[in-house]
Amino acid sequence: MNKQEFLTELKKRLSGIPKKDIDQTIEFYEELILDKMEEGQTEEEAIASLDSIDEIVKATLSNVSIPKLVKEKFAPKRSLKTWEIVVIASTAIIWIPLAIVLLSVILSLYVGLWSGVIALAASTISVGASSLIIVGGILDLCMGHAASGIFTIGLALAFLGTALLLGLLTFKLSKLMVVLCKKIILWIKSLFIKRGEKDEN
Repeated sequence: MNKQEFLTELKKRLSGIPKKDIDQTIEFYEELILDKMEEGQTEEEAIASLDSIDEIVKATLSNVSIPKLVKEKFAPKRSLKTWEIVVIASTAIIWIPLAIVLLSVILSLYVGLWSGVIALAASTISVGASSLIIVGGILDLCMGHAASGIFTIGLALAFLGTALLLGLLTFKLSKLMVVLCKKIILWIKSLFIKRGEKDEN
């Protein structure tokens, strides 16, 4: 694949993204290829040393906000005619509530996903706080109540161990949720790119 083929394919795959972002990406990779060629690489070697087009598209897409993609997709490419404005305004009673419902569903799913992590974190804190009964066990031992003191200390250590395990689980689950949310956002953004490709064809 030569430079022109690479840049043409990249531009095609980025369709649906705002033109400014496409131009910046194309310009960046064109300069990068030229720099590598100045260092002595052939055109094909320079292109082979770059990330794949899929990875470049993902990286570019992750830096473009969803509102920008929506604006690019749905912004009129020409001035609206009077009758079109009247139709949009008169149907607003239908599409505005539908948009609110859709946003509410997305928000509730997002909150629902994170509520499990928050509940687990709260459990970790409460179980960890319960381990403070170790103070009572130490006082029992000091007062000569060996059996109750040892039992209380053992119970406190069990709480502490459970809190540590729950803390580790909360940390892992939080990381997983961040990755999952990033993937979901990237998937939503990729829908605009795929639509852009279809519109072009």
